[in-house]
Amino acid sequence: MWRKFIPEDIKQQYRLRSAKKTYSQQGEDRILADLGLLKKRGFYVDIGAHHPLYLSNTRLLYQFGWQGINIDPLPGMKKIFDRCRSRDINLEIAVSDRDGEEDYYIFAGPDNTLNREEAIAKKGLKNSLKVKTRRLAGILDDYASGKKIDLLNIDVENYEDKILRSNNWQKYRPGIILVEIRELDLENMDSSPIHLFLKNLGYKIFAKTLLTAFYQDANIA
Repeated sequence: MWRKFIPEDIKQQYRLRSAKKTYSQQGEDRILADLGLLKKRGFYVDIGAHHPLYLSNTRLLYQFGWQGINIDPLPGMKKIFDRCRSRDINLEIAVSDRDGEEDYYIFAGPDNTLNREEAIAKKGLKNSLKVKTRRLAGILDDYASGKKIDLLNIDVENYEDKILRSNNWQKYRPGIILVEIRELDLENMDSSPIHLFLKNLGYKIFAKTLLTAFYQDANIA
């Protein structure tokens, strides 16, 4: 009975604080929650989405009403995303700096990649196959034209730079970008081509896990 006397805004704050579950590999979604993103509904683009639940930086957002585009070329993943993320647009293709086909290297874990050098350096390669590739700008023209992109998440095992350069930044400027940069030297960040690229576009880094760097559009920060 006492619950009916609690204001709704207080109840919502309690629910948000109680939602401690993380689906991300290193708690990236909890950082997004601390930014207050669970309090609104937004639109994300998740490249290298991997799985709708496991190691997902966007699953928690989806639970709180967000929707968007999930992109991953692993055969069969679209069916799983369609079942678990019915509000989302789910694409079984790869994103690259050109439209066409490229070799896709599949591992036992979540380390699948288009990067041949990355695949050679790792152990556990299970298979490789040709997959369809598209530039990010073309995908967004088809599926996100006119939409405000609140979050762009990229985790593609050392192929992030090519994906970033395939976007039309004059047309599509995500408010927040999460990108895997495993060897980002915090004392000399300009040594990272990805950091320099985003910095020159007007993005500022504001958080970092061991793997993921968080950037925000300085124009709307």
